Amino acid sequence: MGPKILKHSQFCIAESQDKKHQTEVRTLKAATTAKPESKTRRNIVIAIVLIFILLIVGALGYGVYKASKPPPPTPLPTPTPGYTLVDESPFIEYGSYWDYSAAFHQGAYIHITIRVEEGGPIDVLLMDSGEFLDFQEFMEGKKGSFYDFKSGSALNVKAINFTFTVDRNDRYFIVLNNAGHIEGGADPTGDVTAYIKVTVPFG
Repeated sequence: MGPKILKHSQFCIAESQDKKHQTEVRTLKAATTAKPESKTRRNIVIAIVLIFILLIVGALGYGVYKASKPPPPTPLPTPTPGYTLVDESPFIEYGSYWDYSAAFHQGAYIHITIRVEEGGPIDVLLMDSGEFLDFQEFMEGKKGSFYDFKSGSALNVKAINFTFTVDRNDRYFIVLNNAGHIEGGADPTGDVTAYIKVTVPFG
């Protein structure tokens, strides 16, 4: 028997079957390419690990910065606010005295600062209204003594700073005496300039 002769139609069928077999192979190839997916998964894992490492390094760096950061400065103490009643430097002639008075309620606090700027020492006296009348009569030679508040007075001084608590409602007098006449007090030698500041806290 001679060689088998394929007709054109049979050849086309056989060729189309070969092409169909080649197409299926190509689809299998595409279906089995899992490498890109595994690379993506590996890249995600690596990225997560890197982010985790960066977070740890950042936290350690912040801890070092926080430890090396200088402590905040200590705030300076603020002065006690209050009403300033007197803030001046009166001139007190030799043989005379200077006084300031104000009415205060019981329980009030009076802050007093006195400093001699020019001249010798003076006597600082704090009195209520009745005691100040006795002081005036004493200075006129009509009385041999008078009373003052020891906690707000000082004899023969050039500077004094104190706080006085008012024990009852009254008018109180601060006297800067440059006239002498007080036992144990200053012995005036000339004119005096003395700075005085009187304040009371708010409230």
